Order: sequence, then structure tokens, then C-alpha cells
Amino acid sequence: MDAPSDRRATARGAAREGAGGATARGAARDGAGGATARGAAWEEAPADAPARGTAPGGSTQSADHATRGDAVDAIEARWRELRPDVDTAPVAIVGRLLRAAAIVTRRSDEALAAHGLTRGEFDLLSALRRAGGPQRPSDLTTVSLVSPAATTKRLKALTARRLVERSADPDDGRGALIGLTDAGRALVDRAFPAQLATERELLAAIPADRRDEVVAALRLLLASVERER
Repeated sequence: MDAPSDRRATARGAAREGAGGATARGAARDGAGGATARGAAWEEAPADAPARGTAPGGSTQSADHATRGDAVDAIEARWRELRPDVDTAPVAIVGRLLRAAAIVTRRSDEALAAHGLTRGEFDLLSALRRAGGPQRPSDLTTVSLVSPAATTKRLKALTARRLVERSADPDDGRGALIGLTDAGRALVDRAFPAQLATERELLAAIPADRRDEVVAALRLLLASVERER
């Protein structure tokens, strides 16, 4: 465990960013597939830096890391010192949410780069693959909840690469449908197992007998924040 003086130094550095440095609302707009929370307060310590006790390679934490404290603990502790009159409890949840999202997005982008994709582009191709046929751009449901402008930009890039194609919308003379080309379908089918392997590696430190518990907690979290949509 870090010495108290080291923890205080870490906390002071974290306090410069502040609990409001990046909001959960902003993270929901960009999500895992778009701009990430890389600039958030929760990344005072580099998101890709191995945690103490991490095995070489930096992808998984040791089993007891969660009990020793992390960067978010230091941030919250410093805010409690600075503002004892304020309830800092949300930092413990939102801070970890934003930090985890930033790390997952970064690692996903690294893995998907081998297939010439970003996480945002992969999410759009995956949404079309799941849909099973052409869709209106506004009907595409992705994990990342990106803005319509970001969706349009990514679809233009994918169209230029002939991974998706536009066709006339029979129900809307001025609208268009977006569908996968054969090349796009083949690409997402190749990339999907690679992306799952990356996610499996990131989750490797969570004991198998506790994963249902984690899923239940995250489901509760998502239900809470989606009330604002």
C-alpha cells in the first residue's frame, strides 16, 4: 500500500482536475465508440498505465487490487479534505465509470486498428449486422449513443470505403437506407471475435463467480443514468 505522503501527493494532483472535469452526461453522448473521457478528472493517472500489482502487459489487475485503493479513491479523498461540506459519494461510481470507459475505448481502438476500424466505426457496422438489413441512420442503435452528426460522419467514411451502401427509402422519398456491403459484413465478422478477445482480457481479473454480480450492478447503474435521456 502507498505511504500516506504518497497518497496525499496523488490526491493533490488529482484535485487539480476536479470532480466536475468531465460529466457523465458528456460521456453518454460520446460513449464507448466516440470521443472518450480521456480528458476527465478520473485520468489524472494515465489510463493505460499498469495498476500496482498488474501483471506484465498491463491488461489485467491482480485479484487483490480492488481492496488496496485506486486513483479514484485518491481523488475522492482529496475532495473530502477540500470540501468536507459536500457529499462526494458520486465520485466513487462516476469516476470509475468514466475511467473504465476511457480504458476500454483506448484498448478497443488499438485492437480494431488491425482491421482498419475505430471503436465507433465498429459499433455502426455491428449495429447493421445485428439489424439484418438496411436501416435508416436514425434507427441505428449502438452501444456508444453517439450524436446524429457523429453517426453521419462515420457513415460517410464507411461508405467511401465501400463497407456500407446507401439505397432509396421506399417510405421516404428524401430519405435513404444504409446497409452493409459484402465487404462490410465480412469485415465486421472478422473483427468481432478480436474485439471480444480484447474485452475478455480486460475483464480477466474479475472472478467468474462474481461476474453476474457485476452485471447486475452495472444494469442498475445504466437504468439510473438513462432516466435522464
